[in-house]
Amino acid sequence: MPDTAARLACVAALATAFCPAAQGSEPIEAAARRQWSQRRAELESVHFTIRADHARQGDARPATPDDPFATSHTTDSSTIDYYYHAGRFSIDQLFHARDGQRVEDHGRGVRRLQVAFDQQSTRALWTPYSDQPPTGREHRGGQPPGWANVAGVMAVRLWLAPMAVLRQQGWDVRRMRASPAAEPLPESRLVAFDFPRRHGDRDTVGRLSVDPARGCLPVRWVVLHRGQTRSSLDIAYALTNERWAPSDWTRHRFDRSADTPTETVTGRVEQARLNLEIDSEQFALRFPASTRVTSTADASPTRSAE
Repeated sequence: MPDTAARLACVAALATAFCPAAQGSEPIEAAARRQWSQRRAELESVHFTIRADHARQGDARPATPDDPFATSHTTDSSTIDYYYHAGRFSIDQLFHARDGQRVEDHGRGVRRLQVAFDQQSTRALWTPYSDQPPTGREHRGGQPPGWANVAGVMAVRLWLAPMAVLRQQGWDVRRMRASPAAEPLPESRLVAFDFPRRHGDRDTVGRLSVDPARGCLPVRWVVLHRGQTRSSLDIAYALTNERWAPSDWTRHRFDRSADTPTETVTGRVEQARLNLEIDSEQFALRFPASTRVTSTADASPTRSAE
C-alpha cells in the first residue's frame, strides 16, 4: 500500500499527464478551479428536461406538500424542467407517479413543485391536486435549503459550479486538497479532492472525483463520516453542442451500516439545451392569491399571499 506522499505524487502525475492546464508549476487544485470557472463563464444558460426516480425506505410518515417523499418503501417518478441563467436557477417539477400510480389517486402529494433561487433567496411553491390553496416557502440568506435540491439536481449544479454549491452546503472550499486517501488507477484517470466541513465536525469529509481529461468534470461526490460512506453521487456525461453535459446520475444515501442504501435517486436527461434564450419570468416565482406562505424573513412565520 503506497504511503501518503506516494499517493499524492500519483495524483500529481495523473493530473499532469491528462490535464494540460495542470502541467508546469500550477497545482492541480488551482488548475481545477480555473477550468470550473472557465466552464461556467462559457455556459450563460441551460435548460434540461430530466426524468427522475426516487426510491426511499422511510419511517412511514405520510407524504405532505412540504415533504412529498416522506412515505416508506415508495418510489416517486417525476419529470423536471431545470433552468439556469447568469447565477439564477429555476426548477419546475411535476410529481406524476408514486409506486406506478398517479399521485392524485392516493389523495395526497402535489401536482406541481416550482423552485426559484439564487445567491440571495429561495422561493418554492407547491400546488396540490385538491382544491386546497397552494403552499409556499421563501428563504433568505443565500443558501438554498435541502428541499431546493429536489430529485438529485445537485448533479447539474456540481457540473455548473462545484465550488459554489459545496460552499452553500457548508464545505470549506478554501481548504480543498488533493485526496491522500484516494487511490487513482491509470485506467480510471480520475483525481480526487477532499473538502472538510466549514464548522465543527472533523469526522466528516466530502470527496469530489474529477476527470482531468475532460476539463476536470465532477464524476463522483462522496460524503464520508469516520471513513464510512454516508452518501454518494455518480454522474455520467454526453456531448451536447460539442460540450460535455450531464446525461444521467445516481445518488445513494446510506444508514450507519453503509451496506444497503436507504434512499436512491436516479436522474436521466431527456433533453438538453445550452446557451439559449430564457425569459426572465422563468426565475420570478410569484405566489398566487390565497397561497399560505412560510418565510424565514418574516417575524410571523406564516401568512397568506395577497
